[in-house]
Amino acid sequence: MKTTLILFSILTVFLLNAQTPKTLEIGDIAPELNISKIYNSENGEIPTLESLKGKYVVLDFWATWCSPCVASFPKMNKLYNQYKNQEVVFIALTKEKEVKVSNFLSAKPQDFMVGISNSSTINEAYGVAAIPTVIVIDPFGKIVFSNYGNFFNETAMDQIMKGEYKKQVPSSIPQTSSFQFGYANPGIDPVFISVSKLENSGSSSSPNTFRQEVFRESIFPDSMSYYSFSHNFLTKDQQGTFIGHDLTEIFSVTMNLGSEVYVANKTQYKGSYDYILKRKSRKNMFNHINKSISADLNIKIESSKMDTLVNFMNLDSLTVYKKSDIAEGTEKMYLTVDFLVWILESKTGEYYQTKGNFKNTYVSINKMSSMEFYGLSAEEILDLLKSVNVQFVKEQGTIKQYYIVEK
Repeated sequence: MKTTLILFSILTVFLLNAQTPKTLEIGDIAPELNISKIYNSENGEIPTLESLKGKYVVLDFWATWCSPCVASFPKMNKLYNQYKNQEVVFIALTKEKEVKVSNFLSAKPQDFMVGISNSSTINEAYGVAAIPTVIVIDPFGKIVFSNYGNFFNETAMDQIMKGEYKKQVPSSIPQTSSFQFGYANPGIDPVFISVSKLENSGSSSSPNTFRQEVFRESIFPDSMSYYSFSHNFLTKDQQGTFIGHDLTEIFSVTMNLGSEVYVANKTQYKGSYDYILKRKSRKNMFNHINKSISADLNIKIESSKMDTLVNFMNLDSLTVYKKSDIAEGTEKMYLTVDFLVWILESKTGEYYQTKGNFKNTYVSINKMSSMEFYGLSAEEILDLLKSVNVQFVKEQGTIKQYYIVEK
């Protein structure tokens, strides 16, 4: 079973603004950090760029609510300890409230410095349109690296320190993927985004785009599959994108069935598809997708109840948490029970249910981020859940199974 499908919009980055701020160029003088609170400072003093002159400064723009940011911290910890004796300083920078950051670091301590900037425009000053973004400042106060966090690694740091780092821009679209600049926003075709940015020499600013309805056999590899949705507050539209998903995955989302284990494809259409569109509401968008695919492929959905083995989760008041029980800043260290069920079914291909109503309740994932948790194998997830007192019993149960059939 393919496990690259992500239920919520776990993208490479989280977009911060509808409009892309002005991007600082390599070689520009870095703006001051305006840090009001610092954690893990050796001397307890708040660092400034003036006090850090003569050192490389690695700035990691992040937030406690950003799953990719939190998931990248183990890598940043490793890099910090690798370079800390080579005149390299690491600072994770956020604009969040002190209580959130303090709660987060109490639950998930880090080795490198974590700073809170008192500047409401610090992200704009550095041209940060999405997080995590890493910016590296050289010993002379000039920017020598600026990119999304997943592009920053040991190789990049070594090249930066040798003065050899050059941001690579592809000269043409590779045949295997058009995702050279991150995933596209919901409702926008990533092919259009990639072509537009390549024509503009890989500019990080978003090109003007038009929205259209697209349904096609996917031109992307399974490893690039994702889906995401958003609400446009200006047009009041719901915007949606499926990339690289088969019919069972698409219908499990649009029919709100949970995971794809509840959908069996009995048709000849076993490939992956892309669907991009916008509609006035999420419900309207999903209904349109269902009707459009059914009409285009001449298929329909049937259902029937069946008895089968189900993994029942035993949960109680000591195992689950209400949202009000979770400390500010640590929200990404918990999963809703519904999402946990979806992950288990997607990873194992088996049925999972809870005994009792646990809607809008959460389970601790042992101080991991949701992205770190999703990256675990099914066996690792089950072992972790047992460590936080989530138990499973396999029993006979009744489920409603859906079938995609040809008309």
